[in-house]
Formats: sequence, structure tokens, C-alpha cells
Amino acid sequence: MSNLLWAHHDSIGYIPLTSGASITVRNDTQSGAWSSINATGSTTPVTDTVFSIWIDHGVAPTNASYAYAVVPGVNVTGIDAYVKSAKRCRLVTNTTTCQSVRDDSLGVCGLVFYAPDTVGITDSVTVSTDRACMAMIRETADSVVIAVANPLNTACTLHVALSIAMLGTGVTWDAQSGRSTATFIQPGGLDAGRSVVKRFARANVGVKRNPPARGRRSMLRPTQSGLRFVPGADARDALLRVYSPSGRVLASRQVNGDPISIDLRTISAGVVFVEMRESDSKETMEFSRMR
Repeated sequence: MSNLLWAHHDSIGYIPLTSGASITVRNDTQSGAWSSINATGSTTPVTDTVFSIWIDHGVAPTNASYAYAVVPGVNVTGIDAYVKSAKRCRLVTNTTTCQSVRDDSLGVCGLVFYAPDTVGITDSVTVSTDRACMAMIRETADSVVIAVANPLNTACTLHVALSIAMLGTGVTWDAQSGRSTATFIQPGGLDAGRSVVKRFARANVGVKRNPPARGRRSMLRPTQSGLRFVPGADARDALLRVYSPSGRVLASRQVNGDPISIDLRTISAGVVFVEMRESDSKETMEFSRMR
């Protein structure tokens, strides 16, 4: 069938995440020996009814993709409600370099990097890694928890960068790029492949001028609702631009001599950047919008 919404069997739900996929469901008698998948398994043939569900990829597919979800511990009513819920997991990326999903209701994202890559997991948060790895990231109002594993089961050092200001051991914040980089030392030996978990606090970086203003009379001040820009006497055609750590422009205002206010109350909590252009100079400031 090509219009399957979900399938349910033995307290497990199966959901295709790509439309139009050709899916086959069967429940028939099969025979086999455990030794065919495990050298130490029994060679005695076993026969039983077996439930099977699979996606037909066609003949010699090229640059094709598919995605599905497996939901354990659910009944028929539960899987139907889950499929129709807006809180279900969503597919973030499905490429040759990274596959990832996120549960927005929990703030949890799971990622498999096959190579160094940068992925936008929300409108304001990007994740980068400098080598292949598996990662799980959980965001809360005041913290970020990152778990990283090396599926090659070898000791190594890798770095994960997020566009979130974070504080803690093993993490550095770069105000210029708006990214925090965490270092993970992956174990070898008997612990090879084991996840390394670190918890970081979200940082309130406040307002910081970079580079320092010299000879400028214009002022940018934080207010309860956002920011207020008071142009100086020498200001000519000033331009204010507010953008997210991923580079998305959130607000842009032209200033022609009168003070203006920028309301940031509709912007999600986290760090935003304000670019101020005046005459032939430019400044970039970071501003923390808290919940």
C-alpha cells in the first residue's frame, strides 16, 4: 500500500514519515536458525508466524530517501492519537552527512553525523561537529545537556558547537561567531563507544560591545521590552539589524535622527545579535533575551 498512516503490532507502532512510500505488511510462517545471524546460535531450525513490515525501495534507487518512526509501548488508540498530534517527533535532516529528528515538546534532538556538518535544529539553534559521531541534545530553560558517542568504538577527541551561550567545564563561548564549542574526549578500551554526557548552564551574556565604540555618541540600551537606540549628533542614516545566531534577520530598522525602540518580547529566549551601522563604521553587540 502507498497511503499507510500507521501500522500496529504487539504494542509497537510503525509510522512512515515520507508520503507515497510503497509499504508491505505481512504476517506469515517463516523458518530459520539463530546460527544464521549469530555464529554461537543454535543450528536447529525454528518455525513460527512472523510479522514483517518494509518499504519497497524499487530497483537501483539513486539519491532516494525514506524515513519512518517506531513507537514502542503503545496501543492502537495511542498510535492513532500520536500520528495526529502536533507534538510528535519531526524529521530535521535526512542527508548523506547527517540524519536527525527532534521532539519539540521535550526539547530533545538526536543526531547521527556521518561527516563534519552544521544542522539547524530550530529557527535559532544550529549544531556543528568536527567529525563523525552520534549526539543527543536536550534544551531546557536554564541548561543544555549533550551526550556524544563515537560509533567507531575508538578513542578520540571531538567538538560540538551550538549557537547557544553556555557555561561549564569543557565549553568556550565565542561572542564574535555567537557559538559555544564543547570538547568531548571519547574513551577507548572496554569503554569504547560509550556516551560522554555533559551538562552546561545557559549563559546570560547581557549586552557587550564588540569592538568597543570609540568617539561615538549614539547609545543602545536594554529595556524591559527590548532595546532602545538613541542616535548621537553625528549619526547619519544609522541602520539597526537584529538577527539570530544562525544568521536569520529578526528585525531591521532605519534611523534618521530620532530615538527608536525595538520590541523583542516576541522573540524566543536566548542570545540575539544586534548590528549597528553608522556612517562608515559598524558594531556588533550580543543581547540575551531571557524567558
